[in-house]
Amino acid sequence: MGETDRPNTTQNLGFHTLEGCVDPREPESGTTIEIRIPYSDVQHSMKHNPGRAWQLTTADHVLREPERIYEGVRREGEDDRDGWCYVGRPKRVCLGSDRWIPLPKGCVYVVFVSSRFIAYEWRIEHADPDDPEGPAGCESSDRYGRLKWEK
Repeated sequence: MGETDRPNTTQNLGFHTLEGCVDPREPESGTTIEIRIPYSDVQHSMKHNPGRAWQLTTADHVLREPERIYEGVRREGEDDRDGWCYVGRPKRVCLGSDRWIPLPKGCVYVVFVSSRFIAYEWRIEHADPDDPEGPAGCESSDRYGRLKWEK
C-alpha cells in the first residue's frame, strides 16, 4: 500500500481495524497483525480535529512500513511500560481529503500502540538532533523504552 492510499480498515465492535501492520513482538519475521483504533476516538477527532483523523492514512503507512519500533513505551502521565512506538519518515502526511504536506524537515512520524494492540496516539514529532531517525529524546528519555527493531 502506498502512503497516499486510504488505510485498509474494517469496523468491528466499536473499533476501526488497521490490517497488515508489522507485529511489534517479532518485526523481523514479517508477521502482520491488526491494530485497532476506538471508533469513539475517530469520531471525536473528526468532530474536533479533522486533520488528526485524516492522519490515520499516514499512521496506517507507518504501522505497515515502520523504520523503527521502540518497546516498553511509557504513556505520558503513567508509569506502565506496556506498549510500542512505531516510527517512520513518510514523504508526505495526510491532513485532509486530497490534502497532503511533505513531512517537515527534522521530523518523524510516530504511532503509539498499547499492549492490547490499540493505537492511542499518532502525530508528527521532532527528530532527535543526535539521531535523526528517532523521535527527540529517544536515546536519553525513558519514555520510549528501548529500540526493539530498525529497518
